[in-house]
Amino acid sequence: MAVTRDPAHPATPRSLPSLEETVFTRGSGADLWDAQGRRYTDFVCGYGPVVLGHGHPAVVEEVHRQLQAGTLYPSAGRPLRDFLDVLSGLFPEQPGALLFKTGSEAVGAAMRLARHRTGRDMVLRLGFHGWHDQVISPHVNWHRFDHAERRSVQPLAVPGIYGAAVRVWHGDEVEDLLETVRSTRDLAAVVVDPVELPLPLADSAKRVLEAAHEAGALLVLDETKTCLRLGPGGAQERLGVTADVLVLGKAIANGLPLAVVLTDPALTAQSRRLRIRGTFSNELASVAAASATLRVLREEKVHERLARTGTALIDAVNAALRGEGLGDRICAVPYHWPCMPYLRFRNIAETERMDFYARLVRRGVLLLPNHMNFVSAAHTDAHVEHAVRAVRATVQDMLGDGLLESRGGTRNE
Repeated sequence: MAVTRDPAHPATPRSLPSLEETVFTRGSGADLWDAQGRRYTDFVCGYGPVVLGHGHPAVVEEVHRQLQAGTLYPSAGRPLRDFLDVLSGLFPEQPGALLFKTGSEAVGAAMRLARHRTGRDMVLRLGFHGWHDQVISPHVNWHRFDHAERRSVQPLAVPGIYGAAVRVWHGDEVEDLLETVRSTRDLAAVVVDPVELPLPLADSAKRVLEAAHEAGALLVLDETKTCLRLGPGGAQERLGVTADVLVLGKAIANGLPLAVVLTDPALTAQSRRLRIRGTFSNELASVAAASATLRVLREEKVHERLARTGTALIDAVNAALRGEGLGDRICAVPYHWPCMPYLRFRNIAETERMDFYARLVRRGVLLLPNHMNFVSAAHTDAHVEHAVRAVRATVQDMLGDGLLESRGGTRNE
């Protein structure tokens, strides 16, 4: 299958034609079906939000109940107040909350809050934070695990990218990051996506927090990707830091649109003065979904299941690749955590990479190129086995077609 792409914009997570052109009609658990009735094992999970699986009964029931009761009241209704109480129990250090529909909105609000609190303008960004002008990434393939494979381009229709008020750091050395924090004048906030921190992650997080505070700036931790997948306390708990402003998104409502900014109540109280508010800030169907999602995540310790499934998938895929003599050229790795598995290629052309993913789609497995993938609570051993069979068959076909060369290791060992 030939894969075409715009040479000015190398492959991004949405540039796989065989996936983009597929018309999906329904989802259940870890599976999707297209208009022709074909079934797919889904490791895209809506780019992360679908943490419990498609159409989870507890979420469906809660949303249905709220739809019958109305979804938008003129002020915060009881379901919203109850949800905020649950959040404050999970994140007691950040009891003030503002609700949005997307992570992009939430990060924009967090930046405005930080600028108001500090009276400063500059923001130092570390990671991918959405599509709005001040946070759009200058890198294509931002989520490639190997930083050296990312390329910078001027985003289209974004004049004078970021202006003078946003600085982007992209690197691998924590000392360089700390020096950038210290040398950035008029610094209001350091906005960090935890998956982009230099290794070791916990040490880097603590040192960046200290450096930001020494500079009189706030630490904004953007947990749009990691929210709840790592446990009820997210990356913040895993890394042992308490951010000044915490952004939650994606998995918080199992596929319904919701993002949350958590900080101290004195700062969220300024939201009206700062004009941080939208028509759907109090929308309740997403809140109902989030309440049900949080309940299931806590009661069933879903994060432990995600870690086990991700580890099983990574180990089994690597065993299959080693068996075909490709272990040194393609391998599965955790994108820092096994709940976000990633396929890493070495010395394989982009066209062959994309062909690999396209063949997987035809075998009923959805994996993202150039991006971390996601497991859900609905993925079973059978889903893992199906994915591994598809990977093995795909590389065997590509070897047979002369599109891959086996190096290092013995086939079928």
